[in-house]
Amino acid sequence: NVLLDMAVTYHMAYAMLVGIGMTSNDGRPLAEVTRFTERFETFAMQQSLGENLWAYSFPSTFLVPFLIEPAATIYLPYKIMVWIVRSHPKIHEWTAERLLTPAPMDLSRYSDVLLNAMLAVLILYFPPGFTHWIFMAMAGSHLVIYALDHYKVLRCIPSTYFSTADVDWWAQWMLSVPIGLIMSALVFKCNSRGYIHVRGWWTIILCTASCILHMVVHTWVLLTVVPKFASAETSAGANVQYRVCAESHPFSWFSSNPVHCLRSKYFYKQEPPCDFCIPGKEHLLRVNEKAGYYFHDKEAAVETFMESRSSWTGMQTAFKEQATVMTSGLQSLIKGEKKIEEAKDKDSSDSEESTAPVPKPKAPEVPVAAKAPEVPEFSGGDEQASK
Repeated sequence: NVLLDMAVTYHMAYAMLVGIGMTSNDGRPLAEVTRFTERFETFAMQQSLGENLWAYSFPSTFLVPFLIEPAATIYLPYKIMVWIVRSHPKIHEWTAERLLTPAPMDLSRYSDVLLNAMLAVLILYFPPGFTHWIFMAMAGSHLVIYALDHYKVLRCIPSTYFSTADVDWWAQWMLSVPIGLIMSALVFKCNSRGYIHVRGWWTIILCTASCILHMVVHTWVLLTVVPKFASAETSAGANVQYRVCAESHPFSWFSSNPVHCLRSKYFYKQEPPCDFCIPGKEHLLRVNEKAGYYFHDKEAAVETFMESRSSWTGMQTAFKEQATVMTSGLQSLIKGEKKIEEAKDKDSSDSEESTAPVPKPKAPEVPVAAKAPEVPEFSGGDEQASK
């Protein structure tokens, strides 16, 4: 999708520059430049593509989708499920709980962050006027994303469990793509400045080869070099007995297997049978030491929607206070600049007055005597006059 957007942006920028009669670096009209590499290296195309990449990245890609995500994936589905549950009396408790439970935490955030990093790195192919802006925008957007995910994991996600480090390893490997693009951009800039003398399609081949070479080296380092720095000590839980582990972990092969739960009740006739474990209801698991069920826990404190809402309100209040501080700082800065400008204007006006000729004083005007107010005449006697 991003590659398609970049291709469309390139053709639109080229058509607009040809329409206004833009020329290349050597003075030729841009319409006469036929090679893709020469057309891409012209300053007009570089500046136009840099501006379009900046407009495409922030806030459209870095920030806006993640601000819409909480309403689209958490609040709106919850309200729709609430309307469905309260309008259908035949929905029993188990189904109602499943409908009102938020969706589990997925791992798509890795791809979102990787896409933002790749877009920020692509700015290195273009003039450096947008480089610091796009990286600062990405850093600020990722802070917002982290704050939203922090609230989502603590307040909305039922549970998360990752048994291996495979996700972390693949996340480290995916970083080879944006870092490889940095290597490719370095080769492209060296070729543009004359340190490497390659033209035509060889430029694309050299940039692509440098990116792939870095990805190969990155993979080799993760597979061979990084494990040598790992701790040689064995895990503390390697020699723990099953009973000790089962007393602290509610989910096991038995309690998370619905078929075994049915077999323990109807086939093995165990008493109490193995209970199927549900996130948030671990306290309902019953102990049966003969069958190997050891977990027992107290019921967790209930969190109402109003408490969650108050925590969200507190977060909003903190954001508002921070925004107020920033706004007051900007206002004081603007007022200070205005005072400086007024002082400059006053100094310039004083200098103009000092150089201007002194006007002659005018003769004072003689004031005209004020006419006394006329007293109305009354013909109705003393009573009417007194009224």
